[in-house]
Amino acid sequence: MTARLKRLPAKQSTSGTYKLQAIDRTVVLLDLLGRSDAPMSLTAISTQLNLHKSTVQRFLRVLEGHHFVSFNTHGRYTLGLRLNDLGNQALQQFDVRDRALPHFRMLVAEIKETGHLCVMQRNAVVYLDKIAPTRSVCMTSRIGMTNPNQIRTADAKDAYKPQGSHTGSGDDPSTRLCPGR
Repeated sequence: MTARLKRLPAKQSTSGTYKLQAIDRTVVLLDLLGRSDAPMSLTAISTQLNLHKSTVQRFLRVLEGHHFVSFNTHGRYTLGLRLNDLGNQALQQFDVRDRALPHFRMLVAEIKETGHLCVMQRNAVVYLDKIAPTRSVCMTSRIGMTNPNQIRTADAKDAYKPQGSHTGSGDDPSTRLCPGR
């Protein structure tokens, strides 16, 4: 027979979110190291956090053991590479297309232009989604394909000129019709 454990009420911070002091201090410590331009000493960390050195040292040793913090040969602390691994994993789990789609649809409906949802991959743009307005002018592209991350200077300048005065390739992109319509 298994005993059911009652959930105890959690301590709440002034912002209304749950607060566990040890986790809260750990996050503040990691944020401090992340904002620092240079590796930090134990004394500097404890002074900025307004905590005793022994308390900060215990936190740092646990974080170092899990590779969230690194201790260098000069006796200073920096963020550890494990945070990089977790950050990359978080990005892989974050589905930008699903989160952006409602806003993306509203934007296309409002501006009545073809919208491309893209991400950068090295020096290229990868198209994740495309929504065309309900009119016959559009830009052709294929989802999943890449394009170089560049725009010709003449095309960029033409985007801000009055219609009919475009100089780039001699072809006003706003007058091209979608093939097959």
